[in-house]
Amino acid sequence: MEDINQGILLYKSASNAVLIDLRDAEDYAEGHIPGAVSMLPETIREQIAEIAQKDTPIFLYCYGGMRSYQAEALLQARGYRHVSSIGGIDQYDGELEEGSCHAGAIAQMNITLEQLTRDHFGDALRIDRDDIPEA
Repeated sequence: MEDINQGILLYKSASNAVLIDLRDAEDYAEGHIPGAVSMLPETIREQIAEIAQKDTPIFLYCYGGMRSYQAEALLQARGYRHVSSIGGIDQYDGELEEGSCHAGAIAQMNITLEQLTRDHFGDALRIDRDDIPEA
């Protein structure tokens, strides 16, 4: 995909989609597309499973588009079926938000919440996945 603005429209219309900013932490913190998670190209291979399944729509961007194209090929080779490089933020026309949040931090927050719940409530709230009906 060549137009990041069109890519963002597709991201917003996709159910359970993930938007990944592949720039470094400093650039991400200075301004990123709202909803994007920061992930470094060097670590995407290990971190992607923390936030996406093989059939999750994944939209990737970086500064100019090259890293997102490389990451797209890598994820497709690893079996992710709905991956789109939407290009570079240098062509983005929308609003940016500031702040930082890395995929590893999101995964850590999920683990921390699970641990706090377990520590506070014990097994009283334990639900096995087999007990949850399919949607």
